[in-house]
Amino acid sequence: MAPFAKRRSRIAAKWPAAARASSPPAFAAGLLEYRLQQNVNIVNAELLARERGIEISEQTNTKKGDFSTLIKADVVTEKKTYTAAATLFGNEYLRLVQLGPYHLDAIMDGTMLVFTHRDVPGSHRLHRQHFGKHNVNIAQMTVGRQLPGGEAIAVLAWTARRERSP
Repeated sequence: MAPFAKRRSRIAAKWPAAARASSPPAFAAGLLEYRLQQNVNIVNAELLARERGIEISEQTNTKKGDFSTLIKADVVTEKKTYTAAATLFGNEYLRLVQLGPYHLDAIMDGTMLVFTHRDVPGSHRLHRQHFGKHNVNIAQMTVGRQLPGGEAIAVLAWTARRERSP
């Protein structure tokens, strides 16, 4: 297997104390599980990351912020830093609240497609037409942008349409 491009990963968590203990191992497992042919789990993930030169660090913050629970992950490569943050609303509603520089509020459920686009009138009509033509039902769509008219991001949850019975 080729060497990993990832050099460093950081996880910042604002969770109850009981959840904090499993954050770095769970993050490391999620980071590696689809990249390695061997079994990756929360017991061996940090060791496997270290063996590949990936540094996993945890940071906790008790300052009051926008969310009572938040987990933010940064994956740093030689070329770029990738950032994602999520929160938990109530006891079960997981929400994606940041991807890169974009802030949004996307329900994390089912199959999701993430794409960037220009923030211009009519751009989403084209997406809806394309998915409709391929019999894909858009269950939910959330967008985030930095500036009006600039680059934006969309997170789309979808399901295949079922044929209606007569």
